[in-house]
Amino acid sequence: MKKNFFIDLDDTITPTGYRYSQVTCEFCHYLYDKLDRNVPFIRELVLLQTDLDLKLIKKQKFFKTRFPYSLVLTYKEVCRKAGIKPQKEMEREIKKIGERVFDMSYYEGNYIEGVEETLEFLVSQQDNITLLTMGDELVQSNKIKTLDLKKYFKKNTIIVPEKNEQVYKTLGKEIQNPYMVGDSKKSDINHSVRSGWNAIWVPMPGGTWAHDQQAKEELTEEELKRVMKIKEFKEIISRYDEIK
Repeated sequence: MKKNFFIDLDDTITPTGYRYSQVTCEFCHYLYDKLDRNVPFIRELVLLQTDLDLKLIKKQKFFKTRFPYSLVLTYKEVCRKAGIKPQKEMEREIKKIGERVFDMSYYEGNYIEGVEETLEFLVSQQDNITLLTMGDELVQSNKIKTLDLKKYFKKNTIIVPEKNEQVYKTLGKEIQNPYMVGDSKKSDINHSVRSGWNAIWVPMPGGTWAHDQQAKEELTEEELKRVMKIKEFKEIISRYDEIK
C-alpha cells in the first residue's frame, strides 16, 4: 500500500534558519560599526530583534516584508534608547541587509544531508509525497524552483500562509494515514497530530527558532504514540517498515 507523506521545506529539506541567522549577524555587525557604543550588548540586541519579529508575525504572518522590517524597527528602537535620530540612508541599507535572506543563490543545491537520497527512495517506493510549506508564496515558490524540488514532488506542492489544525484537517479529509514530516514541533508536529495525523519529527540539531519555541501545549501520551522522532532525515529509509 502506498504511504502518504507531507514534507516540510524550511529546516527540513534546506537550512533556512541558518541563513536568517547569518543575515541577523550581518545586521548586528553593521549596527556596531555605525553606532559604536550606542548599541546594546549582542544578547540584548538579538532578543530585541526577535521580540519585534515575533510581534510582526502575529500581525503579518510570514509575508516577505516582515523580516527586513523587523531589522529596521530594531535599529529605530536602538536609536530611541540612545537618544539619536534614525537616518533614512541607514534604514535603506538595513532593509537591503534583511532582503539578503531572499537571495536564491544560497539555496542552489543546498539540501540538508540525506534529504535527496531519501526523497529518491520514497519516489522509488511510489509513495504519495507532497511538499507542504508555509510562508510568502513568491519566496517559497522561488525556493522550490531553485532547489528543483519538482523532480521529486511533481505538482504536489502546497504553500500556505500558516500551518494550523484547520489546514491539516482539510488536507487529511480523504487521505488514509497521512504523515507530516518536519522540524517544527509547533507547526509540523503538534498541529498535525492533534488533527489526527501521524508525524515524523526531525528536529534541527542546533535548536529551533523563537516562533517554534512558543509551542506551549504538549501532546498527550496517546498522541505522542503517533510521533516518530528521528535524528536525521535519512532515517526514514532505515525505519521505513515502521511507517504504516
